[in-house]
Amino acid sequence: MEEIKTETVFGVLKYTAKHPIEMFFWRWNWKSAFFAGLFRGSMYFLTHITEGWRAALGAMSVEFIFRVIHGGISGSLVQSLRKASPVWMATLFVMVLMPIYSHSVEYGLHTLNGDQNRGKSILISISFSIISALFNLFAMRRGVMITGADEDNESLWSDLKKFPRIVVDFVGFLPVRLWRFWQNS
Repeated sequence: MEEIKTETVFGVLKYTAKHPIEMFFWRWNWKSAFFAGLFRGSMYFLTHITEGWRAALGAMSVEFIFRVIHGGISGSLVQSLRKASPVWMATLFVMVLMPIYSHSVEYGLHTLNGDQNRGKSILISISFSIISALFNLFAMRRGVMITGADEDNESLWSDLKKFPRIVVDFVGFLPVRLWRFWQNS
C-alpha cells in the first residue's frame, strides 16, 4: 500500500478519491465499525421500542448494518485525517460534512424500512454524530481507535484501558482552552 499523504486535508481527500478501494476496504476501521454498530443499533432499538418489539428490532437491524459498514469506512477516513492540517479544516470536515452524508443515507434507509419514529431517532443520531465524530478524531489524534498497519495501532483492550483518560481529556478540552484563553487575556 502506498503511503497516504497526510500533510493536508486536501491531500488525504485527493488520495481517497484516487484509491477508494484501499481507503474504504483495506483500511476499513473495524474498531469504529464495532462501536458505531453497537451504540447506534442500541439507540434505534430504544427509540423504537414504544412502537413494539418488531419495529424496534427492525430499526435496530437497519441501523446496525448501516453503521457497521459506514462506521468502518468513516473511521478509515477519520484515521487518515487525524494528522492532516489545517487542523480546523480536518475537524470541520469530520464534524459537519461526514455527518451530513451519513444522515442523508440513514434517513433514506429508515424511510425505506418504514420506521415510524425515524424523525426523533435522526435528531438524536445527529446530536450523537457531532459528539462521536469529534470524540473519534480526538481519540485518534492521541493514538486510540487506530487499526491496520499504522504505527499507532494497538489492541482493542489497550484502547479500552485508555478510554477513561481520553474521555476526561475530551470533556475537559474546551473548558481548559477557554480558561487558558481567559487567563492569557
